[in-house]
Amino acid sequence: MLQLPVLRDEQALNAMLQRALPIQVRPYTPGQPLVQRVRQALASHPQCGHTAASLCAQLHLAPRSLHRQLQQQGSSLQQLKDDVRRHRALHLLHRSDLPLKRVAQACGFASEKSFGRAFVQWTGQAPGAYRQAQRAR
Repeated sequence: MLQLPVLRDEQALNAMLQRALPIQVRPYTPGQPLVQRVRQALASHPQCGHTAASLCAQLHLAPRSLHRQLQQQGSSLQQLKDDVRRHRALHLLHRSDLPLKRVAQACGFASEKSFGRAFVQWTGQAPGAYRQAQRAR
């Protein structure tokens, strides 16, 4: 019996294939959302000036795929970089006595002035004023 050819009509063959396809082929689902993976990559070396190219190499993605997938998840690379930098800056200003220039470097800023402008945009306060207000509490 095993040597005999299987005889099926086209309709039966199509029905069998339609049932077999979902069993054999599973849709790709990443272990972690890309936003979370990018955040982790940025936070692992916050003092580095991460670029799209360096992150793509680290995450094994093409630059276009990185930007497209982040956009699909409702984010952007610049938003994530700003979030990680802001969180690190707030933490360092609140919990350390590092000079502002060192805080800026630790957050990946090239200069203290660019750090100050970004910090004012994030919080509405200069970094030094924020630190004093936190210590007064």
